[in-house]
Amino acid sequence: MWLIWSSLALAGTLTPGAPVERAAALHVTNGGFARIGDVVSGIVPPTFPVSDIGGSFACDDADEDPLTYSLSAIDLTLAAEDVQLVAADGALDLTLFLSLGSTPAELDISGDCSFLQDLNETCGVELPTTSVVVNLRLALALVPDGAGGNTITVSASDPTISISPIGNPLSDCTLSSAIGTLLGQDEEAISKLLLSFIEPELAGLGAEVETAVADALGSLLIETDFSLGDSTLGISLYPSELRLDDTGLMLGLAAAITPGAISSCVETGEGTTVADPEWPTLSEQAWDTSLKYDAALLLNKDLLDVLLWNVWAGGLLCVDVATLGVPLDTGLFSNLFGESFAALFDPANPSPVGVITAPVAPPTAVFYDDGAPIRIALNDFGLDFSASMDDRDLRLFRVGVLAEVGIDPNLSATAFEPALIIDTNAISFTEPYNELVTPGFSSGLAEFIPTVLSSLLPDDLLPTIAIPSFLGVGLKTAFWEPDASGQWMGGFLLLDIENVQPVEVAGCSGGSFGCDGFEGEGDPFDFEAILGCGEAGTGCEEGCEGGESSCATHRRGHGPSGRVLMLGFFLGLAMARRRR
Repeated sequence: MWLIWSSLALAGTLTPGAPVERAAALHVTNGGFARIGDVVSGIVPPTFPVSDIGGSFACDDADEDPLTYSLSAIDLTLAAEDVQLVAADGALDLTLFLSLGSTPAELDISGDCSFLQDLNETCGVELPTTSVVVNLRLALALVPDGAGGNTITVSASDPTISISPIGNPLSDCTLSSAIGTLLGQDEEAISKLLLSFIEPELAGLGAEVETAVADALGSLLIETDFSLGDSTLGISLYPSELRLDDTGLMLGLAAAITPGAISSCVETGEGTTVADPEWPTLSEQAWDTSLKYDAALLLNKDLLDVLLWNVWAGGLLCVDVATLGVPLDTGLFSNLFGESFAALFDPANPSPVGVITAPVAPPTAVFYDDGAPIRIALNDFGLDFSASMDDRDLRLFRVGVLAEVGIDPNLSATAFEPALIIDTNAISFTEPYNELVTPGFSSGLAEFIPTVLSSLLPDDLLPTIAIPSFLGVGLKTAFWEPDASGQWMGGFLLLDIENVQPVEVAGCSGGSFGCDGFEGEGDPFDFEAILGCGEAGTGCEEGCEGGESSCATHRRGHGPSGRVLMLGFFLGLAMARRRR
């Protein structure tokens, strides 16, 4: 197979340090985005428990008997009926279909407000099930950065929110009748009031989303060096292609690998031979199959060939095997090379044998659709043998090796455990120099080569990485398949969302509206901020003295959860002001 691949027509030569413009790509299908939407739906907490809400409210400066209120424990119910995340026309559209409601509770209220005098009553409180739709559009674009690379600009719209008409949340009290009158005049009165509370809280969400996504994409701009033996390679990675269409999102990456010093042990020529293929054609299925996937990592053979060329040019494959701690002597090789070799040395006094690897040509990558999907073809990997004869070091012979080292990604639901696989049946030899022994001696090396390669490429060379289950989301399966040209290898992934569980929140507990406290710490989604449940004093004006009770006498409260829970209270005040 390596002969077939090496015989393919190639596009040209890439000089050291020149970028591979189409090195790798990440593709998330719209089917994958749909599953991400399912995850969001699954982690939304079904209830937000709230307790100990109470305080006072002055309707105006002349109010001598402010209203005091106390709301019994209540659970806000929230269901994400559907979350749609769709890529199309250069943007991602996020739409959340929610339903909002509450469990029954009681509101005790007393005092004066405008024409409502001497209130002293208990109202039933229950927020009717209400449909809420939130939409946000995220536009992405690839622009030159002026330094030869590209950056991705992010533009997020402010979210749009629509709320279905909300029925009367209060019952069995004067305020309930007042709200009923208000709804008779405008059935969307409560919805509009609720929107007036929510929209200011979400006004900066678009900018926050822009920053978060831009920071995440900025992490793809990599500029680093790493050492391989005595050689150092510089690697830069940056986006070179961006597509958002009906197949999903495709983010293409370019890579430049800059070698350190070129080793004198190899003749490098002008650089790496590359095919320079176009970006692959993508759909919801893996290549030309009917197998659907959620996300894919695509690797260009050119990228691996350039990396291997740099490793080879840096001299990393030029090794004196004796330095690897492998004991080699004439007694060992007498068993491998046969009688013509054994006759050259005294079997009773074996001499050390020197073996130096001398790769004439750089290794290249080969993609397969069975077995190890990615393999490194060693092209004319030479071994020079020497030993002491007649009190002098003598070159015995040279063996040319053609072999493949497989890399099995071994990606499972729980771990990424790449493994090196050396197929002894895929090793062949040439004998360019063999004056001291009869031809055919190299056939005995088949069992020795894996020892050398394993020493050059130790078992722990490739790391094992545990794959965490985040919020119950795991990896269901992964399969690897090259495209028809053999230039692109795809790792196609399916997500497992069967174990997604709602996030548990402790809820809010506060003495006064707008000055809530949050029970529980370390919430990864910052529901404290989302619900407006901060430390005591949060949402109060600067200069507010005296703790929660004084804060409660002010007419401003900024907690969205408190606003929803005290909706009936505010509606009564709103109606009273309209009548003034």
